[in-house]
Amino acid sequence: MKAKSCSCCQADLSEQTAELVDVNQITELPPGKAEVIEVRQYGVTCQGCGHVEIQQPPEGMEMERTFGARLEATVTYYRQEQHMSYERTKVSLQALHGVEISEGGIDQIMQRSGQKGIYVVAEIKTIIQQSTVVNSDETGARVECQRASFAIIRDHRKVTGGFRFQWGADAYAALASVIDTAALKGINAFDALQSLIGRPALPLTL
Repeated sequence: MKAKSCSCCQADLSEQTAELVDVNQITELPPGKAEVIEVRQYGVTCQGCGHVEIQQPPEGMEMERTFGARLEATVTYYRQEQHMSYERTKVSLQALHGVEISEGGIDQIMQRSGQKGIYVVAEIKTIIQQSTVVNSDETGARVECQRASFAIIRDHRKVTGGFRFQWGADAYAALASVIDTAALKGINAFDALQSLIGRPALPLTL
C-alpha cells in the first residue's frame, strides 16, 4: 500500500519513492459456498462400425454421483470426528456451505464412507499384526438396543454412545481405524477421509 497524496498538505506523492514501514499478515477463509457442476455425456456414432461411443467422465464426476467427494468428506468429518448430530450437520452445511441436504442424504453418505473404510481395514489390520507394539482401547456402545463393544486401534479417547443399526457401529469402527492410522503418519482427519472417499470434482481438471 502506497499513499498517493500527503494528508497534511495534499501534495502529490505518486512519483515519490516509498519505504517499507510495516508488514501485517491476516489469515482469512474464502467464501465456502458449494458449487453445482453439471456433467453432460454425448454419444458419437462410429461411421465405420455403428458403435455409439460415450466418453466417461473423469474421477470425481461420475454420472452416478449426487454429491462431490469433498462434500462427502466434509459430512463424514462432521459426523465421525466432531460427533455432530444429523440435525447439526444439516444446519452447518446450509449455514457454512449453502448446501441443502436431508438427514437421509447424510445417512447415505455415512453408509458409503463407512463401507469404503471397511474395505481398507483389512490392510490396516495386516500392518498392525506386523507391528511390534500395538496400542488399542475397547469402547462400549449400544447397538440395536443391545450392549456391544469394539476395539479402536490407537484411540486414546473414550467415546460412548448408541447406534441404531449394526452398520453404524461397523462404519464408526472402520473410519476411526482409518483416521487414527493416518494420524500416525502425520495426516489430519479430513485429509485422510478425503483420500478415502475419492478425488474432488473441484478444481475442474478435464
